[in-house]
Formats: sequence, structure tokens, C-alpha cells
Amino acid sequence: VSILILSILAGTVEVSAQESAIVNEKEIQRLLQQAGQATSYTWFAAESAGKKLGKMGKPAVPILTTALQNNNSNIRLTAVFALGVIGPSSQEAVPSLINVLLRDEDRFVQSESANTLMKIGPAARAAAFPDLIQAWHNTKEEFMVKEGSASPSLLRILSKTVKENPELIPRLIQ
Repeated sequence: VSILILSILAGTVEVSAQESAIVNEKEIQRLLQQAGQATSYTWFAAESAGKKLGKMGKPAVPILTTALQNNNSNIRLTAVFALGVIGPSSQEAVPSLINVLLRDEDRFVQSESANTLMKIGPAARAAAFPDLIQAWHNTKEEFMVKEGSASPSLLRILSKTVKENPELIPRLIQ
């Protein structure tokens, strides 16, 4: 089965869309479970698994979006990386990514969710702007005192969004 999955992902075996979705769902679940079982999980490992998952494209977005709610931070971080690799096709995950940015207890997951919103594109950032401002208000004190907070990523995304949409500046300074 593993050779079949690798062949499908490499494009050397053609399958129907329905067969591909089944194989992808099983492979997505396997990679996420593998991430969750790791005892010594690193940023690099999450990024590597996220890249593999991201190559599966838009069909993986619903499963990855659900994974953002998992109790295991390794799984959440891997899902966030994967959504970033998928990029603009991950648009439907934006509300969940904002929730992660605002509420996740893992600072790495929070920070990477901001980076993923950057990768999804300008429309996602503009739509998320009110929530991004709220997140900034929630974390700006943390930014001053806590190294490694999500605030630097948040500041980058706010800055880029305002540069792309100058009409949003008044909302930023309210």
C-alpha cells in the first residue's frame, strides 16, 4: 500500500478523484497520527510533515482544519504548516487559523498560524483584520515581556495587511 500511495503522490499511477481522496485521507490521518505520537517533536519535523501533507493540496484542507482543534500541539503545528504549504487554496481554514492565533496555548502553533495567514494571501489577511487587531491588543503587553510570543508574527501580518490595504489604517489606530 505504501508504494501505491507514494506512486500516486509522485504522479506515476493515475487514479480516479474518488480513489485519490480515499488514499489522501488515509495518508493525511497517518501523517497526523505519526506527528502526534512523536515523543521529541521539533519545529523541523513539523515543517517536514507539513510539507508532505501540503503537497496533497486543497482536498486535505478540511481534515487539516479539523486537526487544528486536536489536543496534541504536535498535530496542530503540523496542520498549520501544511495549510501554509497549500497556500491560497486553504482559504476556508482562515477562521480556524484565526482561532488558533487568538487562543492556542502553544506559542509555536500561534506564531506559525500567523505565518500561514501570510501565505494564504491578501484577501485572507484583509478579512481577518478585525481579529488580527484584537489579537494584537491581547498580546501587545506579552510582546514587551515574553520572548517567543506570537506577537512578532502578528506584527508582521498587521504591517503587511496595512501596506496592502491603506484604507485599514484608521481601524488600526482606533
